[in-house]
Amino acid sequence: MSLPAVFHSLDLIRTENRIHELLLCNEVLKKQGLVLSFSDAEEIMAVRGRVLKNQERIELDINVSKTLLYQMAQSSYVNPENYVATVNDMYGIFHYIKNATSDLVSDEEVIDAIVVYYNQVCGGSTEFLMGKGIEKILANYHQGRNMTDIINEREEIYWRLSE
Repeated sequence: MSLPAVFHSLDLIRTENRIHELLLCNEVLKKQGLVLSFSDAEEIMAVRGRVLKNQERIELDINVSKTLLYQMAQSSYVNPENYVATVNDMYGIFHYIKNATSDLVSDEEVIDAIVVYYNQVCGGSTEFLMGKGIEKILANYHQGRNMTDIINEREEIYWRLSE
């Protein structure tokens, strides 16, 4: 067996293990009325792979994915129909911010910031979060403020929430 074939086999086994690990999250998620199917877990892993490749990042575990699964399960804006898509969007946003802050901010701080903005400012809109939300989170970072600071961030003019 060639070396590339060996690495491919190992990668498949690692992916299967990670899918299984995501499915174990169902024990907690079912308390929120959410359940990941095998195909949901496969989709999360596929998106994870694309995001990491596109953002030129490496992750050795799936702790960020699991944390986002748990955090999004608690949001009043998430339901069984949009759960996986929301988690996938949040994963991309997370890595975008990690790159933009040169990894100088902890994973927990970034997750806290995107969850606060998603729930309290963006009204459950990942589109708002991907645009204006990221802009404000990064502005907080560059100004030395807490990234979750939302003081005066609900200005209707800025967010154009009435449109």
